[in-house]
Amino acid sequence: MDIGKLRLTTLTGFLVPALLALVLVRSAAQVGQLPASGAVAKDEWSAAEIAVDKTECAGLDKTLALEFSYLPPIKQGACGTPQPIELRGFGANPHVSIEPPAVLNCQMAATLAHWFATIVQPAALRFLRSPVVSIRNAAAYDCRHRYGDPTARLSEHAKANAIDILSFNAVTGQGVSVAEHWGPTLRGLLQSQKVESVRKAKGQGEFNTILIVPTGKTQPDAGALAASTHLGSDAIRQARLDEALRRGIAVPKPATPEANFIHAVHDGACKFFGTVLGPEANDAHKDHLHLDLAARPGSSYCE
Repeated sequence: MDIGKLRLTTLTGFLVPALLALVLVRSAAQVGQLPASGAVAKDEWSAAEIAVDKTECAGLDKTLALEFSYLPPIKQGACGTPQPIELRGFGANPHVSIEPPAVLNCQMAATLAHWFATIVQPAALRFLRSPVVSIRNAAAYDCRHRYGDPTARLSEHAKANAIDILSFNAVTGQGVSVAEHWGPTLRGLLQSQKVESVRKAKGQGEFNTILIVPTGKTQPDAGALAASTHLGSDAIRQARLDEALRRGIAVPKPATPEANFIHAVHDGACKFFGTVLGPEANDAHKDHLHLDLAARPGSSYCE
């Protein structure tokens, strides 16, 4: 027999199954079934894991008045949670509804209700003169990696440990959306080729700041540079402030009731959640607030 043909046949018989297995693993990772590393996850939660989460859910603070239903355990490769719930609302006088309902773990649901009672409703009464009665949910449980990038780490959404909020609605019918009422970001101003005044006609603008137009070439966003080196949110914020001072750019400050409200609830969330991201973080969060309970050794990551 031809030695060359024998070697080719043997090699092909080894490579084809191996390559096929590799393709299957990579495909699963890209749809969020596996972590980016390609490590295979368990197919189901153990009875002990489910029992721990059920005990946590049963022990939730009854004063939070959570309106929810238990769901079956979710296990999609590396995604899921042992005891998910469908959270429809929380609180009393007023009750706050979530539209559409959010699939979360119990700890995340309880923290969301605590944040509302402690930060959101006082801010609503102060700036909107009316309590919030509903929020618009953009995303809760979602089996995916961060930013939909298969090379990134698994998102907290994949653990039912995060929620994205688009807007808040007061009892008067007044709506406050992140996209409409946040206003210009310092990140965006630093990225602009030419900085212009953001003062708008009365009743239309969110900010009352006159900006100085810098001369010369536009410098790279210092905050983005800091983020690329994985520094904390405080370092990123300080880098942007330093860059703004150097370039003579005034930091935009909220002036309308809606703008003050949305900034207040964002900043207050940093005391409750592991991660808080809004329009100042990046373009991916320009229209919502992302809140999650990612475990962090120090303070929360807040942008």
